[in-house]
Amino acid sequence: SEATLAALQGAAGLRGWQWLLLTQGLPAALLGVVAYACLAERPDDAGWLSPFEQLMIEQDLERDEAQLLAAAPAGQLADDAPFTAVLASLLRDRALCLLAAANLLLIGASYALAAWAPALVQRWSEQSHMQPGLLAAIPHLAGVAGMIAIGYDSDRRRERRGHFVACMVLAAGGLALAIAANNGMAWSLAGLALASLGIASAAPLLIAIATDLLS
Repeated sequence: SEATLAALQGAAGLRGWQWLLLTQGLPAALLGVVAYACLAERPDDAGWLSPFEQLMIEQDLERDEAQLLAAAPAGQLADDAPFTAVLASLLRDRALCLLAAANLLLIGASYALAAWAPALVQRWSEQSHMQPGLLAAIPHLAGVAGMIAIGYDSDRRRERRGHFVACMVLAAGGLALAIAANNGMAWSLAGLALASLGIASAAPLLIAIATDLLS
């Protein structure tokens, strides 16, 4: 982002922030159009799925629909159930409530890291004369590496919950270390790297846990 702002400032009469919006926002918008045009509506229309995979997904969808119909009042379609009845049914689901709480904690940690890290990076760059972009990249690189390594280990062991808890503990410990280090750049940076590693690795694990519990 910093390189885009600096290198493209004034190009074609546009300011740096306008180029930043175009280079980062336009590809995502175009990808949304491509996804809408290319993704199949039903499993039967998905050419990248084998016939067996299509059948398994269709059976899962039919089972979910049957469960919704069974939970709806007599003579009423599942789609016509009152919102309050649907909400009450969801709130009674212990697994769903635990997933929501875990997701809330994960999002809170992610926002804390995103809001707090730039101020630390700016202060470190003044102390060390290093480029802020280079310093800011270190925690994110740790997050990418951790997501790949921990995700691979979780798939290999076929274990999710223990990995997720370990990642959340690592994220909390990293944030605590960054706070405790105060003005110590090396320890604060290490704490942010650990926090980024834990947060980035926990997110896909939570999705996998939700898929296992809700399917």
